[in-house]
Amino acid sequence: MSVLSEYMLIVRATDAGSPFLSSTIPVHILVTMADNAPPRFSKQVYAVEVYENQPIGAYVSLLETRSSSSLFYEIMEGDSNEMFLINPSTGVITTQQQLDYESRQWYNLTIEASNMAGAKSLCWVSVHVLDRNDNAPRFLQVSYSGSVLESAAIGSLVLTNNSSPLALKARDDDSGLNSLLSYDIVESLPRRFFKIDPITGVIRTTLGLDYETTPEFHFSVKVFDSGHPQLSSDTVARVRISVMDVNDNPPLFVTPHYNATLFLPTYGGVTVLLVNALDPDTLTNTRLRYDIIDGNKGDVFAVDETTGKITVANHKNVKHYHSLHLRVSDGKFSGVARVYIKVERSGSSYLRFHKELYEGTVLENSTKISNILVVDVLGGCLNEHVLFSILSPTDMFEIGSTSGAIRTSGKKFDREEKEHFEI
Repeated sequence: MSVLSEYMLIVRATDAGSPFLSSTIPVHILVTMADNAPPRFSKQVYAVEVYENQPIGAYVSLLETRSSSSLFYEIMEGDSNEMFLINPSTGVITTQQQLDYESRQWYNLTIEASNMAGAKSLCWVSVHVLDRNDNAPRFLQVSYSGSVLESAAIGSLVLTNNSSPLALKARDDDSGLNSLLSYDIVESLPRRFFKIDPITGVIRTTLGLDYETTPEFHFSVKVFDSGHPQLSSDTVARVRISVMDVNDNPPLFVTPHYNATLFLPTYGGVTVLLVNALDPDTLTNTRLRYDIIDGNKGDVFAVDETTGKITVANHKNVKHYHSLHLRVSDGKFSGVARVYIKVERSGSSYLRFHKELYEGTVLENSTKISNILVVDVLGGCLNEHVLFSILSPTDMFEIGSTSGAIRTSGKKFDREEKEHFEI
């Protein structure tokens, strides 16, 4: 195609005389196409942009073409799904289906124009589909769980059970700013303790945690994109964060002072008192141990380091009054309580055992529950209600509260471990 469709020229004629003489004349030239010349497009390649989700019939482009006769336009290639329509007479391209950026981002159309003389020409139209924020983000999981130590510093990552950072994952099918996501904790209380990185989705602490106050957090998270209009997920992701306990609290006795009365006569192994302590920490490997740290002159008493049961150890050294300092420890922290034991002699009783010493035997390795012997008392009135109990409790023997029959409990005896019991 010529650069201009018409030209205005000034033509000058000059003779060879002296002096030279000349004359000028304007010349108007119109450029026209030959009758058999092919159509000529104003561009060989058109590049256009169209937003997705435009209504059917939306304008795409107009093809400017020169020809000596009327033209017929046709899409030859690049529109296998028949997304576009070209007006055969005017060369206006429109949509005949809604475009979807997420399905296809561009089309390369080959357009043919033919005139009445049968001459043909081709041009190419590159249609770039632009994204609209028409897809809401969605989470890849409906629930997430992780844990963090209560001693973790502010800014620490919440971890999964395989020690990797807990990260919420969401997807947005849009592109660019429309797919840039941010996360928000719905509930106000968890938002004080945790924050979510808007890019990676990982969760960090923002305040110090305390297992004894809040051992677990449950909250909901929404995800938003950065498009216009801004879209958010239709559903929330549920997050559960377990605060892991650490040994940061001392064990405490149920009461700081215990009072007990021990009646004479007494014997070794007689239970005086059972103390109890609690540890606010709940570590499964934490074991409380009890011991007497003061006031046990003559080793009169002993305490079971596991159960906290105080028993008589040396009845010959018993005084009228004892004040013990008892300690409980979890291996790192400890607590102390005072135990006051008042010693009194039993009032005179007309009851007495028939024997001062009863003896019996049991077979080792036997788990059969069987009676060993029966203790009986003298001096009681006819049909008087008498109750029997073992003062030095053991899980190997039991006594009938009204019969006085001592029997085995069903636990196996091992002579090599212990061959003599005194109750």
